[in-house]
Amino acid sequence: MLLRRMTEHVRDQNWFAVGLDFFIVVTGVAFAFQLTTWGQERAAQARAQTSLFQLYEEAEEATAFFINNVREHDQYLELQDRVIAALYNGTTDDLNPRMVQSGLFAIGFYPTMSPPRRVYDELGGAGLLREINAPEALNAVSEYYEQLQFMQGQIVFFRPDAAEQFKLFPVPGITNTYDPTSLTRIGIEVDVPALTANPEFMSLVANTLRNRIVFQSYRRRTLGSAAAMCVALAQAVGRVCEAQAEAEALIETPEFLTPNVPQQEGDGE
Repeated sequence: MLLRRMTEHVRDQNWFAVGLDFFIVVTGVAFAFQLTTWGQERAAQARAQTSLFQLYEEAEEATAFFINNVREHDQYLELQDRVIAALYNGTTDDLNPRMVQSGLFAIGFYPTMSPPRRVYDELGGAGLLREINAPEALNAVSEYYEQLQFMQGQIVFFRPDAAEQFKLFPVPGITNTYDPTSLTRIGIEVDVPALTANPEFMSLVANTLRNRIVFQSYRRRTLGSAAAMCVALAQAVGRVCEAQAEAEALIETPEFLTPNVPQQEGDGE
């Protein structure tokens, strides 16, 4: 309709009408383009907000994962510390055989960790992270995944190789026994004098304990990064990181790992 009218105006040499029709066409195209752009921007903003909220929910899950992970390995580490301290003191009378078994057998165990990250990987793969306009939150996300990558990369260095594991078990002074009360049916008998007389074994368990303490500090650091990410994302979506308080309570070094320095005479006077 408009094209036919413009043709008639050109034929009639009504240049004003031609200009007016041309202006109407250009304005209509520009307006339609602007409407499309606005629609795309609104859709991108909606996607970004949805992505941000999904990241926040996953950050809560990741923080809860490391809360449980740190708490569980604190329990293992405290038991291992007690067992090795007992060996160095020359008696395990205060520990039952199952405690000694658990403390020694798990000391070189570094399980693979798989915290939740499906949302982050999917958003990154689809390029949707670039749509999110929340610099502080994205920085916190980036710092968490850098710390997570570092910690997971350290596992291979802390796991004992076959030769070191063989040095730890079997060893004179530790005898495997059949234990029907154990899930794995394995128990151990410990000859404390025989173990403490083996300086290589005693040095190995002390070094292995040191490695577990260091790696546990990496877990704590990752927990701190997860909690910081959770807080930043929660603020970006107008929520509260529900795991924050519990995480902060575990970030500090637990009391059983603080140096046990004997008090000297005159201290505190």
